[in-house]
Amino acid sequence: MIASTNPRVLRGGIFWTRRPASAHCPTCADSVQARTIEVGFPQSISYEASLADQPLKLALRRNGHRLERVVDEDVTTKDFVEREYLPFYKRKWKESTAMINEDRVNHHIVTDFGNRELRTLMRDDLQRFLDSRSSLSFSTVDHLRWDLKQIFDMAVAEGVLRFHPALILFTPRQCARPEHRTLSLKEVKQICGALNLRERLIVKLAVLAGLRPGEIFGLKRGRIDATSAAIEQRVYRGTIDTPKTQKSKRLAAVSSGLSRDLDEWLRRDPDGRSEDWLFPSEKVATPLAKDNAMLRYIRPALKTIGFDWVDFHVLRRPHRKEWEFSSK
Repeated sequence: MIASTNPRVLRGGIFWTRRPASAHCPTCADSVQARTIEVGFPQSISYEASLADQPLKLALRRNGHRLERVVDEDVTTKDFVEREYLPFYKRKWKESTAMINEDRVNHHIVTDFGNRELRTLMRDDLQRFLDSRSSLSFSTVDHLRWDLKQIFDMAVAEGVLRFHPALILFTPRQCARPEHRTLSLKEVKQICGALNLRERLIVKLAVLAGLRPGEIFGLKRGRIDATSAAIEQRVYRGTIDTPKTQKSKRLAAVSSGLSRDLDEWLRRDPDGRSEDWLFPSEKVATPLAKDNAMLRYIRPALKTIGFDWVDFHVLRRPHRKEWEFSSK
């Protein structure tokens, strides 16, 4: 129990300072009221310096013989997102997911609501916020809707709010849904005919084996053979990472036509080792970058036959009904 108004150091090196909870009977107040405190971090603590400047308002609430930590009701959206929401969920998210989510939340939600107390945000405020983003893609606004729900899920769980204003939000129907262009078997044959061996093999791995670009460029020579490719890692923004989901770790089937191109590609470097990249960059020690492959090698060749609109997303969604994964 914290019985002194003087600063004390508790576990974790955190300084806690208590404000008086009641002017009448502090002892009785301990058993019935939450105590508001302020938390600061000493310079020796390796916590984000920007967060150490402004102490976060917290409260202690008695639960039997224990004092529980709860977030103060007056916390701003910015403080709650930066000190509660993001640190907690970044422990769950993959690094690539965390970068995207953090950027989206800060750019949109914190920019609009950062200085407002979280408890002042009502359902209509949040829906108007989503409506104001209707010029963005459906996917982006739908992710923002989910971000708001997750933030307020946590706020309710932490006792900051008694009700959930984001439960019934919807993504505006005005949001543009992209037109997903696809490739027919005939078009894929045209594309493959316009490419050199390396680029043709990359395209076939996307179209025939269904590999994501990060999985293609994360392949090593020893993880692919005449029948299958072992997907155990990927390259994301130059970083070697695990596949996107747990189910993404798999053996991807290699068709006979793909196998022939693969064999020809591997024979170009007969001294290659199993741990070498299947598609090395000019530096050899690093894999070829996805954007370099598409912008410098694949797309210029496709432009000559009128397929410069093709990207890796298009390559992974051909008309499957037309495909027979054979030697063709």
